[in-house]
Amino acid sequence: MKKRIFALLLSALLLTTATACNQISDNNEESSVESSAEESSVEESTEDSENPASDFEYNQVETGEIIITGYTGTNEIVTIPETIDGNEVCVIDHLAFMNQETIKQVIIPDTVFFIGTRAFYNCNQLVSIEFSDEITTIDSNAFEGCTSLEHVELPAKLKQLGTQAFRGCTNLKSITVPKTLVDWYTEIFMYAPALQTIIFEDGITTIGNYAVFHSSALTSVTIPASVTTLGGYTFIGCPNLTEVVFVGDAPEEIGTKPFGEPRDSLTIYYDPNTTGWDSTALSAYRLVPLETSNP
Repeated sequence: MKKRIFALLLSALLLTTATACNQISDNNEESSVESSAEESSVEESTEDSENPASDFEYNQVETGEIIITGYTGTNEIVTIPETIDGNEVCVIDHLAFMNQETIKQVIIPDTVFFIGTRAFYNCNQLVSIEFSDEITTIDSNAFEGCTSLEHVELPAKLKQLGTQAFRGCTNLKSITVPKTLVDWYTEIFMYAPALQTIIFEDGITTIGNYAVFHSSALTSVTIPASVTTLGGYTFIGCPNLTEVVFVGDAPEEIGTKPFGEPRDSLTIYYDPNTTGWDSTALSAYRLVPLETSNP
């Protein structure tokens, strides 16, 4: 009940002006210290010195939960706290970390379930993200322009992924998509030329329109047996995609040219023991049963 009340308050509160916390100044004393003391200090700072509440701007809703609205710290590794003043941090607001050029790693706690529009927009030094498994929504353009990001494993309970969420992540090499994702918006991985691997977790039912847009490094994709809906132009502008393997039946719903224009270099492999391949909309492509091939 508490979470429902919070959800109702969230949309209104995301529009309010962020309340900034007073930043605690660090005292950097020039003194010689023992190596072991320095290591102890680094470990201790993981939850405290590196990420005090004063590093964040935030709002608090009536039910007590915290919305992170901004970041004023300078650390390369940012661990977002689970609580601030004893209240759970549940949302990373729109634009909260936009244009932060010092952050290289972000660790998001399991209390967070929502990441807003352009929350990490243009964090061009961001190399890795450790998501909360409880995140259900990543909004539009959330990680657009994160040009140093290399590998992404999306949250295990993610349901909604917004338009161009990872647009322009030019160094992104691999992505893992959970089975829970049902709401795809367009051009999610747009202009990700280095993307070599995209793994769809078995159990996923839908792969949306324009999911991968302009990726010259992508050569092979496997579609799980659980997929029943394949969007239009799902893998568009992927000129080196030569192999698509379907593990199960032909999808029941197929959008327009999901793999772009049919071409001689592209082969779709399927299990001849599965169904739907005699009348599939994918017949415009070169279809080869796995039994007679060695993909």
